[in-house]
Amino acid sequence: MDEARRQWLSAYNRAHRTGRQHRGPLTGRTLDVLDVLSEVEGPISYTDIAALVTAKHRRCSRSTVHEAIKALQAAGLLSWERRHGRVWRHKETPPRWRVLRLQNVYQVRFAGQ
Repeated sequence: MDEARRQWLSAYNRAHRTGRQHRGPLTGRTLDVLDVLSEVEGPISYTDIAALVTAKHRRCSRSTVHEAIKALQAAGLLSWERRHGRVWRHKETPPRWRVLRLQNVYQVRFAGQ
């Protein structure tokens, strides 16, 4: 991660620190998740994020990745898109289209992007 992004992240942490937080809302593990996401080009699903982070940082659970995604979304560093698909159910009475919820996809975005 380049120096300008690091400075922005530390300024964000200082500005949004609450109560007894030592560093701020973006913890070390959150920054680990952000580092992994920054290496990926294009959108990525949650299960792929969790697999990449646990492969790179052994002590990171799926719930930690989930909390990191929520913190990054709150900071405005992560955009996400909800995906849906349609399936024709011909065996149902009456036959009809069903809308299925697919995995959300996430993409890193910094200020100015």
